[in-house]
Amino acid sequence: MEFDKALSEFLDDDCCEAINEAVYNLIRTAFTAGWKAAMDAQSG
Repeated sequence: MEFDKALSEFLDDDCCEAINEAVYNLIRTAFTAGWKAAMDAQSG
Protein backbone atom coordinates (compact mmCIF):
# COMPACT_ATOMS: atom_id res chain seq x y z
CA MET A 1 0.00 0.00 0.00
CA GLU A 2 2.85 2.42 0.74
CA PHE A 3 4.20 1.95 -2.78
CA ASP A 4 0.80 2.62 -4.36
CA LYS A 5 0.33 5.74 -2.26
CA ALA A 6 3.82 7.04 -3.08
CA LEU A 7 3.34 6.35 -6.79
CA SER A 8 -0.03 8.06 -6.79
CA GLU A 9 1.41 11.12 -5.08
CA PHE A 10 4.30 11.20 -7.54
CA LEU A 11 1.99 10.95 -10.55
CA ASP A 12 -0.27 13.69 -9.15
CA ASP A 13 2.66 16.07 -8.66
CA ASP A 14 2.76 19.15 -10.91
CA CYS A 15 6.37 18.45 -11.90
CA CYS A 16 5.48 14.93 -13.07
CA GLU A 17 2.51 16.32 -14.98
CA ALA A 18 4.75 18.80 -16.78
CA ILE A 19 7.24 16.05 -17.67
CA ASN A 20 4.45 13.82 -18.99
CA GLU A 21 3.15 16.67 -21.14
CA ALA A 22 6.63 17.35 -22.52
CA VAL A 23 7.17 13.66 -23.36
CA TYR A 24 3.76 13.47 -25.04
CA ASN A 25 4.56 16.56 -27.12
CA LEU A 26 7.92 15.11 -28.19
CA ILE A 27 6.31 11.82 -29.23
CA ARG A 28 3.53 13.64 -31.09
CA THR A 29 6.04 15.84 -32.91
CA ALA A 30 8.15 12.84 -33.93
CA PHE A 31 5.07 10.91 -35.08
CA THR A 32 3.84 13.91 -37.06
CA ALA A 33 7.21 14.28 -38.78
CA GLY A 34 7.23 10.60 -39.70
CA TRP A 35 3.66 10.77 -40.94
CA LYS A 36 4.40 13.79 -43.13
CA ALA A 37 7.53 12.14 -44.52
CA ALA A 38 5.58 8.99 -45.36
CA MET A 39 2.85 11.00 -47.10
CA ASP A 40 5.45 12.96 -49.09
CA ALA A 41 7.17 9.71 -50.13
CA GLN A 42 3.86 8.28 -51.36
CA SER A 43 2.98 11.33 -53.41
CA GLY A 44 6.51 11.85 -54.77
